[in-house]
Amino acid sequence: MIDKYVHGAILLVIDSGLIIGFIRLLGRNFYFDAEARQIWDGFMKYDKAYAADWMNRMYRACMHSGALLHGGAYSGKENHLKFARETGYSLTDFDEQAQQEILKCSYSVIYVRACDLKPLLNAKQWIAEMKKGFAKACEKYGRING
Repeated sequence: MIDKYVHGAILLVIDSGLIIGFIRLLGRNFYFDAEARQIWDGFMKYDKAYAADWMNRMYRACMHSGALLHGGAYSGKENHLKFARETGYSLTDFDEQAQQEILKCSYSVIYVRACDLKPLLNAKQWIAEMKKGFAKACEKYGRING
C-alpha cells in the first residue's frame, strides 16, 4: 500500500520540479517497490560535472559558518574526523565517477581551504574517514555504489 503512495509522490515531485530534498526524505524513510527504486536510483545519482560544483558549495558553506575554524561547530581533530565521515556519508547521492572525483579532490577543494590552509588531518586520514562514512550510509540504506 505505501509503495503506491511513495511511487506517486516521487513522480509528482519529478514532474512538478520541486526540490530534491523532498525526494531524499521519502527515499530515506520508506520502502520502494522495484519500479520506484529504479526511478529513485536513476534520478538521484549526480554526475561528475555536479561534483565540482557541490564541493565548491560545501567549501563556501564551511567558510561562511566557520565550522572548521577554532571555535566552530567542527573545531578540533575529532570533529574534523566527524566532518569527513559526514561528507563521505553523502556520497551515495553521486554516481561512481563522481564519488571517485569527490574522494580524490575534496581534501584540497573543501577541507584544506575551509581550514584556512591549516588542516589538522592529512589526506590519508581525510579519505579514510570519508570512506567510513560512505560505508555506513551504504550499510544503513542498502545502497552500495563503488
